[in-house]
Amino acid sequence: MFKKWTYKLLIENTLDRDLVLINNTCPYGKLKCVDETIPAKGGRGSVEVISPAGAPYGLQISVTYGDKHNKNEASYGTFTVNIDVPLIENNKSSCETTGIIMVDGFKELPKRGHDFQQSVTITSKL
Repeated sequence: MFKKWTYKLLIENTLDRDLVLINNTCPYGKLKCVDETIPAKGGRGSVEVISPAGAPYGLQISVTYGDKHNKNEASYGTFTVNIDVPLIENNKSSCETTGIIMVDGFKELPKRGHDFQQSVTITSKL
């Protein structure tokens, strides 16, 4: 019997703009929570995905957030977190940014394991 697998990403937004969810895909696992807006100046949000006990698959998710801005303002950019915790092969994870957005605290997953939680802080290059 397969155990329950989990991945939870806690996000703190230190920018002076809200973060908004631009895209999320979860082909393997079930989304438990994806906050669509993370408030500016210390707001917190999370992304959580599970693979229930007994499920014959692991976890796979990709989420992209960007800053909420007016049409006459330049975007700060985006950040994308990709997580792949397969049933048999090695775990894979990445965090990519565009523009002036920075992600502090992201760590790649170890090659093995199935229960993860990490916290990141969103800052800017300014």
